[in-house]
Amino acid sequence: MFSFLSTASPPLRGLAVVAASGFAASALLQRQDGLSALCGALGRVPLSELPLALGPGWSIWPVLAEWTLMVAAMMPLLIADPVDNVWRSSIARRRSRALALFGAGYVLAWLAAAVILVPAVVAMLLVLPGSVALPVSLVLAVLWSASPAAQVARNLCHRRHRISAFGSRANRECLSHGLRTGSACVMTCWPWMLVPFTVAGGHVAAMAVVALVLFCERVLPAGSPRWQVPPAFETLRALLPRQKVLGRL
Repeated sequence: MFSFLSTASPPLRGLAVVAASGFAASALLQRQDGLSALCGALGRVPLSELPLALGPGWSIWPVLAEWTLMVAAMMPLLIADPVDNVWRSSIARRRSRALALFGAGYVLAWLAAAVILVPAVVAMLLVLPGSVALPVSLVLAVLWSASPAAQVARNLCHRRHRISAFGSRANRECLSHGLRTGSACVMTCWPWMLVPFTVAGGHVAAMAVVALVLFCERVLPAGSPRWQVPPAFETLRALLPRQKVLGRL
């Protein structure tokens, strides 16, 4: 089940460092004018008083910075397989460039998604009371994970793309690989990315829980698109000691 996280994969340690750094930065650098502050203000004050609550220095750039930190924290271990593909498909002197181009394409896909997902979470918090937004976002995420469309997206996440050994073509293919992988991740994970912003407190802890759920989904192999039990539950059930389960029956 966890073969794609083999310790023989050279980039795995780097991905773990990126994820840990993303969580640490999200915890230490939470800004008063970022996305989590905006979502918190939506739950506390009327819409007419929102500009006053956010302050005169509020802008979209801290929002995008916080979104990028979320991606850096939650996504690295989900893309261990495509990153390993880039590493092994590139000659040694080009590996750093290949990984940088892949990462740039991947982040660009998530920044493009922010144009839709950030207004979506703001609209949800404007329409729904704070106590209702969290269960609604969780139900939406679970239903999406169980759907055939989500399985199609997860299958795309497992797809490996050809990368040339050198030249400008290799550069284009690394960037394209990152864009395609990022787009597949967006399609797979989009409702789960809304969940941390509906939590009144513990935004970073909610990020960690969602990242674990998404990881449990991603470790399963590609499958037929159909309505099913959300894959994260299947993974957790497979990890339970069978002897204890049988002993309780």
